[in-house]
Amino acid sequence: MLPWIILASGLLITAGISEQARRFSAQEHLRIESNLLDNVVDAIQNKLEIDISVLGSLAGLFNASSQVSRSEFSTFYQTITFNTRELQGVQGIGFARWIPATELTSFERRIRTEGFPDFVVRPPGPRQSYSAIVELIEPFDWRNQRAFGYDMYSESVRREAMQRAAESGRAALSGKVRLVQETDEDLQRGALIYLPVYADQ
Repeated sequence: MLPWIILASGLLITAGISEQARRFSAQEHLRIESNLLDNVVDAIQNKLEIDISVLGSLAGLFNASSQVSRSEFSTFYQTITFNTRELQGVQGIGFARWIPATELTSFERRIRTEGFPDFVVRPPGPRQSYSAIVELIEPFDWRNQRAFGYDMYSESVRREAMQRAAESGRAALSGKVRLVQETDEDLQRGALIYLPVYADQ
């Protein structure tokens, strides 16, 4: 009987050690996952803070000038991006103008006279008010030109974030959207950060 008792004891001890090892491994796995998640959250938070700081600088540019020209806006963008990675992962930064319905026709006419003869605010249709991404968008490449004239206020997810920013005076992050800049190839979802610039009354 003694060999069987020794064997049985040995198997029980081995089972106990294996269970402890399994529990330790599971706890260590959870700890690693938790640390990774914390790192991801911190990285996203830091990136958002950088992006909001860039928008704050842009708002300062508009607040300091009665009229920001296309050239000035481009210089601002080039200065921010020169030898930095602060805008890495950002499709573009731009300025969208708020347009009452009564001013839509004159607004479109003015933009056309500035070298964009086919400019229209889109999507078409009567609304009480509009917004429009104007030519103050960088980089002003073929992809971002697809957003030129787009009325973000006409889309519910964007509108909610725009209203939140306008009412609070602070930056507001939108929910997930399909960016107007995207094509049907390599489609990516994105989000937008809005920071209001108020007109002098």
